[in-house]
Amino acid sequence: MESVKIQTTTTVKDMFRFQMYQMYWGLMGFVLGLLLAMAAVDLVGNFSTMPVSSRVVCILLLLLILVVNPFVLYSRSKKQVAAMELDTVPMELTLDSAGLFLTQGGASGSVSWSEVTKLAVLKKMMIFYMGRRQIHLVPLERVEPQTADAAVEAVKTFAPGVKVADKRKKRRKR
Repeated sequence: MESVKIQTTTTVKDMFRFQMYQMYWGLMGFVLGLLLAMAAVDLVGNFSTMPVSSRVVCILLLLLILVVNPFVLYSRSKKQVAAMELDTVPMELTLDSAGLFLTQGGASGSVSWSEVTKLAVLKKMMIFYMGRRQIHLVPLERVEPQTADAAVEAVKTFAPGVKVADKRKKRRKR
């Protein structure tokens, strides 16, 4: 198989989408969803009989989960994109038998397949995980579907030990 090249930029919207996915998917999302449901049910079911302090706590919890947290994630995304110039300088990602080769502006670097732990392909983004703290995000809105399919096949071919979670095919219209 040949190498696959992807060239794209990451906008604030893409980074925000990733931040929301990380925050609300998995255990943290389950806990926040459970708290949200409990606060909403308690607020609606017992509004007239519950003390004012309990009402305030429920309303604050709802506001925190539904308004404040997304606002904080958006501002964090905006700062990250501005600091790394992800929206102005395109990033080129090359997948070959050696691993990932990244080029952005004048900087470049490579990541071997042994460092890649997971590839998550969502409806609108592809996320390469390198451990718990490092990722490479590829927004699929600016990548041809054939290129995205070729990238997934390249990972499966070149790095058979990497876990590939392709959730996009389940949702994609054929």
